[in-house]
Amino acid sequence: MRSCGGGRVVTDETLTLCRAVLGGGLKAVLDLPDGPVVHDLEAFASALLERHIERRLRAIRVLHDG
Repeated sequence: MRSCGGGRVVTDETLTLCRAVLGGGLKAVLDLPDGPVVHDLEAFASALLERHIERRLRAIRVLHDG
């Protein structure tokens, strides 16, 4: 696990999937079965997007809460 500057702790597995997505392997990551690492990546990506656009996304919260 890594923690960068007091932010969110991200597992090495989640970072590996993130690198795969950013390196052109989105299809391979989308084909992975549901699991804790995939859910962690979804939450991580959602948080990054929300921080970038400086707005909470209601639709994503509904998906995570439902």
